[in-house]
Amino acid sequence: MDILSNLNPEQQKAVTATKGPVLVLAGAGSGKTRTLTHRIAYLIAKELVAPSSILAVTFTNKAAEEMKMRLGQMLSTCLSTRQAGSAGEPCVGTFHSISARVLREDGGNIGIQRHFSILDEDDQRKIVRQTLAELNISGAEFRPQFFVRAIDRIKRERILYNQIQSVLSEFFSPPLDEIVFRVYLAYEERIKKVSALDFNDLLLKTVELWDSDLSAREKYQQRWQYILVDEYQDTNIVQYEWCRLLSEAHRNLFVVGDDYQSIYRFRGADVGNILNFKSQYKDAQKILLEENYRSTAPILSLANAVMEANHKQERKRLWTKRNGGDLPKIVEVEDEREEAQFVIDTVLNTRCQIPDVKTINLNNFVVLYRTNAQSRAIEEALLHNRIPYRIIGGITFYERKEVKDILGFLKILANPNDSLSAGRIINIPPRGIGEKTYERFCSALPSYDGDIFRVCSAILGGALPECARMALFCTLIHELRELSNDLTPSECADMIIEKIGYKEYMERYDDMAKERSENLAELKTVAGRFSSEKGREGLISFLEEVALATPLDAYSRSENAMTLMTAHAAKGLEFSTVFMVGMEQGLFPHSSSAFNPEELGEERRLCYVGITRAKDSLYLIHARTRKLFGETKYAEISEFLDGLGKDVAKRIFL
Repeated sequence: MDILSNLNPEQQKAVTATKGPVLVLAGAGSGKTRTLTHRIAYLIAKELVAPSSILAVTFTNKAAEEMKMRLGQMLSTCLSTRQAGSAGEPCVGTFHSISARVLREDGGNIGIQRHFSILDEDDQRKIVRQTLAELNISGAEFRPQFFVRAIDRIKRERILYNQIQSVLSEFFSPPLDEIVFRVYLAYEERIKKVSALDFNDLLLKTVELWDSDLSAREKYQQRWQYILVDEYQDTNIVQYEWCRLLSEAHRNLFVVGDDYQSIYRFRGADVGNILNFKSQYKDAQKILLEENYRSTAPILSLANAVMEANHKQERKRLWTKRNGGDLPKIVEVEDEREEAQFVIDTVLNTRCQIPDVKTINLNNFVVLYRTNAQSRAIEEALLHNRIPYRIIGGITFYERKEVKDILGFLKILANPNDSLSAGRIINIPPRGIGEKTYERFCSALPSYDGDIFRVCSAILGGALPECARMALFCTLIHELRELSNDLTPSECADMIIEKIGYKEYMERYDDMAKERSENLAELKTVAGRFSSEKGREGLISFLEEVALATPLDAYSRSENAMTLMTAHAAKGLEFSTVFMVGMEQGLFPHSSSAFNPEELGEERRLCYVGITRAKDSLYLIHARTRKLFGETKYAEISEFLDGLGKDVAKRIFL
């Protein structure tokens, strides 16, 4: 197989640029995943680079799995038997999964226990809630989510400890800045006690390790001598440092991204990382991928037109060899109800005037909106017309009660310091253990190095006061630990469900028992992917994958249903027909961008992302009036659409 044969000239140039820093500016739908996988295959098959010395970094597990699959297929056809059996395989993963692996291996050098738990956002809120109670901080304005965001910002921007107070005084006015600082310190102390790291810590601590420990840094620089980074426009300050430290010895840093699709500023992403790459790496090669393989020419013309007003960008013009295609349609409706009805009518009329919904491939359609609140009117119309749909961004599989309950038991078996999970499962199923009894249990933890099992042993051995119900819990925990040593994660989950009588508990107390039972069966299926690992190590690997899962990882088109999601969530996906609703001033662009040019630029990029999800048909809908958050207001067409010529879009008035 000729690795370069199916690539266009610019893709070939990127694939064969194998030494030094390389920046590939890849427009939407320009085949960046193909370029990345072909470059890895080229390094291995043509440059004879050891596969294990290649690191490919993505932003989602789904992207990592897709890259692994494509790479496996390519290498099986282009490598000799001798090559295929030598020197391992490339490491492909997300920033967070690779960082977790590094910290489990060498985090002890900076005081991180190998069995650390990874906190999700719900865990963070619980810890902040406990912290606020401990510090006697109360009031409607002191919501846990506010402090979680403040703590995340401190970590994302890598604010040094001795600078935190002064930086917080710039973010918040007194006395809020001091309150945030106190909560931050207490939060950090709490997660250290339970041997846990949050998402930001995974990156921050890895950078700290490589920055402070020369031998650790050199170890990983030697291990991964060719680094490829996908979606580089989404990196933040910490991820920039992560890439810089890892690549500084060999400088083989190959980054792919599109500054036009930088839409995560609110998460700390810095579009400057990609825009300034050439100034940071003076000898870097820059390659533009502008040929689009997804959309029709009229859709690309609209996308290009929308981006013309963003001047602080690397100028690109998407083009395609695809012939034909209808003009995108800008549709004016009366209100959100007529907007929803237009979507329904358009979908149903794709086949015939009185269609059977089952004959339509609903997976081809997506409705994109700027805020989640906009989905209500669309959902009501879909339900009324009995059209199946899925919402991306709702409650995820791992957020369901029954799944979190069983995961709580597994987390304790993997990390005996995880008192947060102990608090969740101590009365699952109900055991009648009261708040005071649980508080006494927690107060004993510091005397036993925070180890839940040692406290349980002390209770059962008479060294600590016991109550019969607490003793039963301690006996159960010890039994589960003993049995789990020789079990795979799936077998362990099965054993827990049986030993605690969870199915009987669901049937007795829950009218959703059947659905919950099916979810637990799915949990065991996911855990089954770790069948080669047993005991604590297997649990650590499984729980790490669970903790790092994102809503899009579970996205599937196996069921025939329309998709509803925010424009942010749609990044990386494509659909035959796209409806962008709520294209009005104050909504898209969002009102928060009204007096901030940088935020307005990001809103325009978000609009571009939405437009370029469409393969064949695109509808941009705006209403004359809209009821949102209980208030009806007159609306104006979005400035992103206002003024577009007839040659770019067709206008429809209802």
